[in-house]
Amino acid sequence: QITRDEMSEQCIALFDFEGAEGTDELSLSKGDVIAVIGKGSDSGWWEGVNSANGQRGFFPNCFVSSNLQGEQSLCFLNRAMATRPYEPHSASEMALAVGDVICVTGEGPSGSSYWYGLNETQGEREEKLFPPTHVTCKLAQAAFAFTKRYPHELSFEAGDIITVLRRWNDGWWEGTSKGQHGIFPHNYTFPNTALSIKGQRVFFCNKCKEVLLPSGECEQCNRDHNTTNQMLANLNACELTSETNLIQEIFSGVELQL
Repeated sequence: QITRDEMSEQCIALFDFEGAEGTDELSLSKGDVIAVIGKGSDSGWWEGVNSANGQRGFFPNCFVSSNLQGEQSLCFLNRAMATRPYEPHSASEMALAVGDVICVTGEGPSGSSYWYGLNETQGEREEKLFPPTHVTCKLAQAAFAFTKRYPHELSFEAGDIITVLRRWNDGWWEGTSKGQHGIFPHNYTFPNTALSIKGQRVFFCNKCKEVLLPSGECEQCNRDHNTTNQMLANLNACELTSETNLIQEIFSGVELQL
């Protein structure tokens, strides 16, 4: 049972984490909301309660978003950013300039691939249609200000929107904001989270942040899944000898997109 005091700070798991068996480590699944109970000063581990199952334990803080206060555990939702301009063809469509931030509000008319949204950058209050092909959802919002210490890092202020280019496994991501490029600690940010609106399908994949196909499938995740299966099949079929090039055998027939 999580007490009200223990709900004063929360975070969201950004990756799966399997706690070591027989220890007090807390297993996490991507998307779990964790109530933070304690923080080690320099250990890199926090103590918390996983709201998904009520289990309590320690987890690495680089696997979670940071400092979601009280009941605002999901505060950056259904956002997209224009990657190229768009000129509307009717009054019902939205004009886009590169960098415009859109709050996605729902699916477009039946038979249309367009979605409804509000252009927050232009201060629009009327929902209009926009093409999903002109936006990215690989975004994060800064929860705190961060001042870079080295030239390759990215500075930002609380509330800034960051376009995420790469997600490294060491707790640092690569991105751009306000024309600047660099790496930043991801637990200073809120992740962009897709939620269903009025029972409709979500706009983008919560795992890779790619805009979903009209069928609701994620092209990137499907491609990654197929690649993994092909590599495992190659490994299982490989006959190891002294002359076997294991790397070549595993990647045989695999198309990689870098």
